[in-house]
Amino acid sequence: MPNDNPACAECKAKKKRQHVSPSDPAVPTPAPTPAPTPAPTPSPAVPVAPGAATRGRRRATEAAEAAEAKHKEMSPLAPADSGDELSSVPSETEQKPVKKSTKRSRRTKPATSQNEIPDFPADSLQAAATMSVNLVWARELETNLEVLQGNIQTLNEAHRATMASAQNILRTVDGWIQTWAATGR
Repeated sequence: MPNDNPACAECKAKKKRQHVSPSDPAVPTPAPTPAPTPAPTPSPAVPVAPGAATRGRRRATEAAEAAEAKHKEMSPLAPADSGDELSSVPSETEQKPVKKSTKRSRRTKPATSQNEIPDFPADSLQAAATMSVNLVWARELETNLEVLQGNIQTLNEAHRATMASAQNILRTVDGWIQTWAATGR
């Protein structure tokens, strides 16, 4: 059921529907205006960057096909007779109006490339200084990791020695318990 009661400018600003009947003389009813048809201009094929949205590529492809079809219709090789019945038939692109989505969706942030470094300075001198500072910290981290690995190896050796001593103590205690059990006490 079409809505015969369009919102006035004031109601549009309030985002509410107008509840006045269209026959009310205070509210002028707008006359329907025909949709303007754009002048056919052949557009060159637009190169599509890799990673562009699929919807954008589809629209660009459809626009290129429509321009190509218009160009073929207007070509001087096949002039249309004024009495030709096919020349009065609108083309497929003219028959189907383009429907735009009224649904609003959130835009996603473009994904940063894995090669891009966030907050990396654009100035080459400052970038070199940043890299040298990072290199100093990387070397210091490397030496600290080598010291840690040495300490872990020392700790592992000490742990093995401790476990061997604990095994000797357990054997001694087991032997003592067996001796007590054998003597009857």
